[in-house]
Amino acid sequence: MFETMNDRGARLTAVDLLKSHLLANVGTGEDQLNTRWQEMLRELATDREDPGAAARFIKATLLARYARPDHAEDRRQIDANLNVWVRQNAKYLGLVPDRPENFLDFVQSLLETARLFRPLLAASRALKKDGDRLEAVLFNERNGLGEQTVAILAAIRPTDPPSQAKGKGRLVAAYIDRWYALQVLQDLPVQAPEITELVHSRLVPILRACRTPADVAAALGQLALRDGNATPEASTLGLRGNNSHQIRYLLARATAYVEESCKRPHDVLAYLDRTQFHIEHLWANHPRRTEKEIPDPVVFRSLRNQLGGLGLLEGRENSSINDMPLHDKAPLYARSNILLGIISPEYDRRNPLLRDFIKTHQLDKLLRSFGPKETMTPVIQTRQKLYLHLFDLIWNPEQLGFPTPTPQDAPQPDQNPVPQPRATPARRKTARRRTDVAKMLDARILTAGTRIVLTHRSIDHWATIIEDGGVVLNATGGTPYGRVDEAGAVVRGTKTCQGMKEWHIEDETGARLSLRTLRDQAVAAGHM
Repeated sequence: MFETMNDRGARLTAVDLLKSHLLANVGTGEDQLNTRWQEMLRELATDREDPGAAARFIKATLLARYARPDHAEDRRQIDANLNVWVRQNAKYLGLVPDRPENFLDFVQSLLETARLFRPLLAASRALKKDGDRLEAVLFNERNGLGEQTVAILAAIRPTDPPSQAKGKGRLVAAYIDRWYALQVLQDLPVQAPEITELVHSRLVPILRACRTPADVAAALGQLALRDGNATPEASTLGLRGNNSHQIRYLLARATAYVEESCKRPHDVLAYLDRTQFHIEHLWANHPRRTEKEIPDPVVFRSLRNQLGGLGLLEGRENSSINDMPLHDKAPLYARSNILLGIISPEYDRRNPLLRDFIKTHQLDKLLRSFGPKETMTPVIQTRQKLYLHLFDLIWNPEQLGFPTPTPQDAPQPDQNPVPQPRATPARRKTARRRTDVAKMLDARILTAGTRIVLTHRSIDHWATIIEDGGVVLNATGGTPYGRVDEAGAVVRGTKTCQGMKEWHIEDETGARLSLRTLRDQAVAAGHM
């Protein structure tokens, strides 16, 4: 009771309880420890509206430096009650009663780390255009990758000079940002299990062993080599289901990259704000306008939503354009950003910096205008290739600071080398999703290659289940969808669809059974 409440009877936080435990064991150094503790809290006070900053920092530090990487119980306990974990693991941490100086060293280490982490913490709150190049820290925070803090702190040592700590943080944040982009481009999930595996199983173990920014760059370069390049797999990526945030991020980064390369003023945070910039479809939702080229409305809807058929346009401009045909609104795009403006004929003639950019990166066949006779399919395919080429430039490992490993870079036996992940060929889309269809594949209720059918307005629309649990609409010639809901929405021309109810399997007799019924039967029989 005495330890868990203050003198006014208010319950103490986990951070207060940890401080109380440390003070109780520091002996005559109580005043010194208390001073250092207050200094640490001040370093973390970048936002007075965020009282949880200290707790998050201490948790992240414990996870980064002390938690056993393959010990999920450590992570659970630190997250739930960090002070209890410290007490229970006192011997492991060296915090034993007969060594009071260790308690002071522990707090001093927290203080020094907080000082080094402060610029990175500030970078996660606001975009600063300076020489530190810490924008990826903010991007990761906005993309729900807040656990980057653990990976960054695993790389930083309390004795690092501030410039080295920033350099390490920049490299780690850049790698995580690239990983996120690759996941999106491969249409793979980016949720808590994937982020936890990335940070705690892949990054923390190797970053703990890194001493210098060069060590961090080499280790992450090896990982980037293994990750490979996902852009070839994104030839049909586009808006589907609930991925608008991710697609907006890709569009914003590409738009900002071209604007910056051509020395034009831009605001990437405005591009990321859906209230300021809308995702613009080059083709309005009128399938009849293109029925000579694309008679199937399902194919039209699928193509229309591909990345190459999209751009970012200011909200007020988008409202004024409404649903005009592309070649009527192309001249109006000319007053917008380059990626949209280039569609207008002769746009590049007024921009020598743009011509230089096109020449430098050999984009003359991709970053170009389109005449009134060019149809929907070639335009979208060309612009899809353009975006993917830009992503290769934006997330090029060498540009991010990761050296391409070569045999002569291998450390000599007497150099005490940093543990490196073994380089393997680029990964492919083999990871299973966590959808019901994927679970049915795991339980062998379904198999890859199973054909499913959805009937809409008396027309049968067929799709095929693929190995990772996604589905491919037969009509679109190979466009994959991660969930049957997304594929069903494209078929029906609606924003949502109850895919498990609408899609059916068909047996040899022609009898049809919905995926939902099939799943429920498997659960009832104990097979799932």
